[in-house]
Amino acid sequence: MGVGTTWFVAATLGIAMVARAQTIRGTVIDWGGPDSSAVSGVVVLLMDARGTAVAKALTNESGEYRLTAGSAGFYRLRTLRIGFRPVVSDPIELLAGQDVTQRIVVAGVPFSLDTVHVERRSSTCRMRSDSALVTYAIWEQVRTALTATDLSTRVRNMTATIVTYERMIDPKSNRIRRQTSTTETGATSRPWTSLSPDSLRRAGYVANVDGWFIYTAPDITALLSTQFLEDHCFRISEASDATRIGLDFEPTRERSAIPEIRGTLWLDRKSSELKRMEFFYTNITRAQERGRAGGDMEFVRMKNGGWVIASWNIRMPVLQQTAYKAGNAGDRSLISENVFRITELKVGGGELALVMRGRDTIWTKDVVVPTIAEAPAVGTTASDTATQGATFTGIILSEAKQAPIGGVDVSLTDAGMSGRTDAKGAFRIVDIPPGSHEVSIRQLGYAPLVLKIDFAENATTDRQFVLTATQVLDSVHVAARRATLPEFEERRKLGIGRYLTRDELAKQENRRMSEVLSHVGGLRVERGSGGGQAWISGGRGQITTYDPDPLSKSMGAKPACYVDVWLDGVRLYAGQIGSMGQPLFNVNSVLPGDLEAIEYYAGAASVPAKYSRSGLDCGVLVLWTRRG
Repeated sequence: MGVGTTWFVAATLGIAMVARAQTIRGTVIDWGGPDSSAVSGVVVLLMDARGTAVAKALTNESGEYRLTAGSAGFYRLRTLRIGFRPVVSDPIELLAGQDVTQRIVVAGVPFSLDTVHVERRSSTCRMRSDSALVTYAIWEQVRTALTATDLSTRVRNMTATIVTYERMIDPKSNRIRRQTSTTETGATSRPWTSLSPDSLRRAGYVANVDGWFIYTAPDITALLSTQFLEDHCFRISEASDATRIGLDFEPTRERSAIPEIRGTLWLDRKSSELKRMEFFYTNITRAQERGRAGGDMEFVRMKNGGWVIASWNIRMPVLQQTAYKAGNAGDRSLISENVFRITELKVGGGELALVMRGRDTIWTKDVVVPTIAEAPAVGTTASDTATQGATFTGIILSEAKQAPIGGVDVSLTDAGMSGRTDAKGAFRIVDIPPGSHEVSIRQLGYAPLVLKIDFAENATTDRQFVLTATQVLDSVHVAARRATLPEFEERRKLGIGRYLTRDELAKQENRRMSEVLSHVGGLRVERGSGGGQAWISGGRGQITTYDPDPLSKSMGAKPACYVDVWLDGVRLYAGQIGSMGQPLFNVNSVLPGDLEAIEYYAGAASVPAKYSRSGLDCGVLVLWTRRG
């Protein structure tokens, strides 16, 4: 059974001819920047009296924009700047045929993803209002980047050189059987054009036409549409880490019978820039899902402030249909079934090699199309086809429900290699040096696993692991009413430790926990190399030090006297066994707004009996979640 796709590279860029009308033009200035400099790459929307965007533009290298209104009236300007909150101007009156100049100042509070927390199992389809607001704020950053990318393709005098390819992949070995490639230069950088949002809502993303599966990929217009927002649920990805944050999307329950897409939009935590989108087709045959039918796009910022899709691909399993009868011979109740088998994978994609505006090169990348013998399948790494390295695959399940766990970190700590499970609990690590390696498996809310596994040369090791759930802090906890902690209050009156109350924490809810604790006397904050990790060690100059576990060490943890950590009466970390593989507790995984109180005891003599243990040298940190 064949496959087809609606994606294609557009050859030309249409330029709309605008008659004399009401226009507004100007420059976007960052008042807080050096010398109040102009800002490129800002999306400027012209909003009418009803709040509808009637025109949009992207500022150029000089921060300049130009918008045209279809009729006279009162309008507002709204700016969307990646990494910053939107700015809305005062009302502006446009008279018939008038040309108005308006400077926009975008000084304001940056929008940071550094402190955004992951709330498990929550989405915009079924979540508390506070979590929905955080998710929507991240979607606003995604929408800004997509709009900027869309506007960048419409810039006059911009040309792009694109290398496109089509490959047929062996589904077992991932080797390329056949491939073709072409190089084209045209006035666009759009990788594909999709069906209209209304058509996608009605028919979905995969169609079976005369034995051919037609796969439709979402383009920017589809992703920005109201239909896409209404037809999908959004949640912050559990696979998010210290450097990136993902926004997962999946179809609503009402669309469970329609071929749809699910996936993740990945943003840089520090800059809020959109980096990558990956998607998979869902509500399709099991064979298609096993073939990981889907695709991805990568986004980059150009020299002029514009955005462009730098690479893209769509993976389409080619299926062979076989009919057979299920049951025993002579049984009248035999059931005739159709079975689909993957014969090969068709991959269509491309890479952007060069973007020029006039004679100025504003983005470039060396693109080399490998030979069939050299080239790996798209969606895998080059090491997948190596002849020496081992491959490690498997599935991770929860012990209680025997259900797959997504976002689990699987690391070969001594080899410096790692992977992460997908939504089906599956992971894959390739090009592993042969031999015995220490494997560490960890996920918030589950007891970690550390074990030794032997890997043979040029072979695949496939394992299934089961994780046991532990009591952990919910990422977002909203207290409906205040309640007291009697034992905390009793110890606070004695004054033998350091204490932070709910009122004191409420004043610091916009700060990281590491910053809050840095002002508590008697402890030290040990910070990781990535900026998001922080751990607490004893601060009284103890000579006792423990080597951190390999994973924490890879994140920048140094030997120190790490304190025990307790949460609501459950010990999450015992410092004395750090060298045995227990992960250090990242205090930045907790928000000040989630806590009712904090206790810290610097020495064994001051630790309350319930938190004491043999060999306690470094102190104890006690966290209490908000009462409700």
